[in-house]
Amino acid sequence: MSISEVPDSGKVFQDKVFEEDNDGIADEWSRIGDVYPDGAKQPLLPETFSREQFGQGKHYECFMLSTLATLVRYPDVIRHCFVTKKVRQDGRYTFQFFRGKEWVKVEIDDRIAMEDEEVLYSCSPTEHWWPLLLEKAYAKFYTGYSHLEGCTLQETFHDLTGFPVLNIPMDAKLAKTAGADVAEGSYWLDLAQRIQDGVFVASVLTKDMDLENMGLQGDQQYGVLDIFSLTGTSSVSDIIVHMHNPFEDEEYIYKGPMNPRTAPGLPN
Repeated sequence: MSISEVPDSGKVFQDKVFEEDNDGIADEWSRIGDVYPDGAKQPLLPETFSREQFGQGKHYECFMLSTLATLVRYPDVIRHCFVTKKVRQDGRYTFQFFRGKEWVKVEIDDRIAMEDEEVLYSCSPTEHWWPLLLEKAYAKFYTGYSHLEGCTLQETFHDLTGFPVLNIPMDAKLAKTAGADVAEGSYWLDLAQRIQDGVFVASVLTKDMDLENMGLQGDQQYGVLDIFSLTGTSSVSDIIVHMHNPFEDEEYIYKGPMNPRTAPGLPN
């Protein structure tokens, strides 16, 4: 069944249920037009989505940023979540996310959580509205922002696309049981092609790894942006996995092998 939005009434909508469920998480809630006034002058859904359109807010969270970083190359996925396609005067925005066997309707108002006069969750350096509204709608999908703390990229990929997800361990023997020969470079190059073709999105979990000396966090999920061979061969030792780093602090800038400082020709 198709999900639709109510007509724009011009009368400001306030989602009191969401407000009660999220009481106390923010100093104040401001309408997005007051936070990013320039956003009202541009399309709600830009012709081109990019990673420059969203960033880390006051609250240190990263899963939504990593999700969006991998999905901007698939604009139809993002647009499909937005039932509302244009800026509304009443601030009432309608979304849809997948649960069980169907798409579920979610309505929100356009008030954004603030702390010390800064955006608390995902922000937009370019003053685009779509990342903030999408994240708020997804928070309501799980009843509140606090319930997003334990979300995984796999869950979010499923909720935003409606497609199944597959968790593949990096242990070669265990991976083979899932049909993945991770010890072979050809597997990674095939995965790279599927990502480029828009068939797959992927993420990496740095579980049980001591990587902080390289600027990576342990037990952290990173969105995969690209996979390629450094030399053009299919040797697994030449395979490079390009991941999105959602953290902006200097201590979490990647410092390991093939980082931008030592290999400036590689993508950031």
